[in-house]
Amino acid sequence: MFILTKFFCLLTATLIQPAGITQKNTLFSCDKTSTFFVNKIVHLKSNTEESAGFEITISPSAGIINIKIDHPLKGKAAFNTTITSADCTLNTTLTGGEATYKGYIVQPDGSRSTSTIHIKAASDKIIITESDPLTGRQPAYCMMVDKWLTTE
Repeated sequence: MFILTKFFCLLTATLIQPAGITQKNTLFSCDKTSTFFVNKIVHLKSNTEESAGFEITISPSAGIINIKIDHPLKGKAAFNTTITSADCTLNTTLTGGEATYKGYIVQPDGSRSTSTIHIKAASDKIIITESDPLTGRQPAYCMMVDKWLTTE
């Protein structure tokens, strides 16, 4: 099912994503801190597009993924995912490859919820999804990356 979801996200991105992704004059590296900026998401069940701002910073050396959300109706939120494992084959120009980051989010009550963040790059498209294979929760939407930068 997850493979089908990834295929649908790429197909949807092909249909609606504008050509070209803005990036700074840096090369991507799986072991460096990178930030991905998203201005729209596509809901997988309805295939509808929605404006929503995401800033996703992956810091492999710190073992943290910081996610900031700015949703026009739901407001702003920020949280961290602690990385427990990573598998990254993304190339330096982010035109191919994938990355899967597994981890957990500490909830306000102290409990942990597991999370898997998957990044897929193909041609001039980068798509990010979030799911929880441990509980069977599939991605609800695809995040279409508008720009990215690598630091550190």
